[in-house]
Amino acid sequence: MNKFISTLAIVATAIFTAACGGPSYPEIVDVNNSYTVGDVTFNMKLSDGGFFTYGMLTSGRKVEGAENFTEAFLDCYAIMETPVSQALWEAVMGNNPSQVKNPDSPVTDVTVSDCESFANKLSKNIGIRFILVPELNYEHAVYTGIIKPTSNLSEWVGGLFKEGTTNNVVRTRTTRNATPGSVKAGTLGFRVAVITGHKAPVEYTQAYEGNVAREHVCADETINVGSEVITMKAVKGGTFRMGDRTGKGGKNELPVKDVTVEDFEIAQEEVTAGLWQEVMGYLPIGNYPNELRRPVVNVSWYRAQEFIVKLNQRTGRAFRLPSEAEWEYAARGGQEDLDQPFSGSNFARFVAVNIDNSDKGAPANVRTLLPNQLGLFDMSGNAWEWVNEGVIRGGSAASPFSACTVSNRTEVPKINIKSTFGFRIAL
Repeated sequence: MNKFISTLAIVATAIFTAACGGPSYPEIVDVNNSYTVGDVTFNMKLSDGGFFTYGMLTSGRKVEGAENFTEAFLDCYAIMETPVSQALWEAVMGNNPSQVKNPDSPVTDVTVSDCESFANKLSKNIGIRFILVPELNYEHAVYTGIIKPTSNLSEWVGGLFKEGTTNNVVRTRTTRNATPGSVKAGTLGFRVAVITGHKAPVEYTQAYEGNVAREHVCADETINVGSEVITMKAVKGGTFRMGDRTGKGGKNELPVKDVTVEDFEIAQEEVTAGLWQEVMGYLPIGNYPNELRRPVVNVSWYRAQEFIVKLNQRTGRAFRLPSEAEWEYAARGGQEDLDQPFSGSNFARFVAVNIDNSDKGAPANVRTLLPNQLGLFDMSGNAWEWVNEGVIRGGSAASPFSACTVSNRTEVPKINIKSTFGFRIAL
């Protein structure tokens, strides 16, 4: 599953329609906020699309019935704000299959084929292509909060439960179930969507690819974000020897090589749970409202990029993850590099929250120990920090002190989350 899946699904739908001699609909659609059929009006919610972790709730827990976490990318779409009502079904189809009749309630007792027939007739009525909402779009809409599923209703969505099977998917906010498409039930409804043909905003594509634009700034500055404050430290560029200079590190820390970085800014501290909550509106699993000064953890590289997109939309800046070279250069103190194994000291205990001085491996509040020469805290220890290349750096509160060196690096899949994975931001 990847960023092209939804596009392929739409192409398949268009080919099927053409092959059956069906009506032709515009490929690019500007969807209205509402439409009326007869005397029944329904609302559509517009989404810019973007990327999200399919199968993962905002908390970080898995959707029940999901096989694996998979990063997915969607272009713009629109989705019906509420499930298709009995009144709308009757206005389009001329009947009401629901066993319990109430025009304002969702239509139920419909098969997948029934849903698709409704979408086709609605399309002919309005003149744009409506489809049974694909599962990816349903989950993205729930994840981003543009729709709120009804607690006592499950919904048909487009797609098979598992490749190579014939069962369709029935969804709620937290579950996905395999169900034969011929099933009818009084607690099973659906909604429709429109794939607009518009591409997602460029900032989503750039973040998904790790290609966020640079600001080319270099100054100490303080940026307010609601009740939170981001302190950025200036890092004058230069050339340094990157990698394990001691001969005691791992193979992936070699060879030592000269690397040049431009001027940049980097955050004085790791992104905290408080800043995450201010920007994202929730806390991932393992982060708590009474511990907002701890680094946010259980964050994948993709979730960090999503945070950055939202932070940039809110501030008008171009925050990004630091490159791996920038991270190590800053951890070593930039032009004030003293060739110390840890960020700001020859001894881990002064600068790195690690397994020897942490509370059972749990990250501590940021700024608990001493900063390095640039005034940066926790570059060694506390939380592993994602960098732009998808590598984690610096060790953590659960790491032995030897893993908290400025050259230590670990390559992990970008989708991974862990109770010690966090990040800091740069400009």
